Amino acid sequence: MIVYPNPSNGEFTVEVNSSDDLEGAAIAVYDMSGKRLIRQNLNDKSEGTNMLYFSNTQLAPGTYLLVVESEMKNTFKPVKLVIQ
Repeated sequence: MIVYPNPSNGEFTVEVNSSDDLEGAAIAVYDMSGKRLIRQNLNDKSEGTNMLYFSNTQLAPGTYLLVVESEMKNTFKPVKLVIQ
């Protein structure tokens, strides 16, 4: 999973590359205390590269974790996102 730009002003793109089908997958944004703030389903659930755009997130300046949540139990490493 790649997130850019990072640091961000609150608008960012998440790129998920997978060799597996991502049925039921979503990108979740968590604050550092573990509270889920945003969850957005992936539009294209096929294998390969999937892109998801976040805009108007209204996230306060700080550090957040982006996580792929999937029913298929795909394993993606969480990515830190900094909002300025």
